[in-house]
Amino acid sequence: MDILQIQMPNPYKISRSNRSIVEIIEVESLLGCQA
Repeated sequence: MDILQIQMPNPYKISRSNRSIVEIIEVESLLGCQA
């Protein structure tokens, strides 16, 4: 979760930006690999 906060501190801003959503998917993939 720390990575998500660092990458995008504003959850509401993410919802308004499709580009940010793509970043979230990438981060989730990284977290999945680390886990």
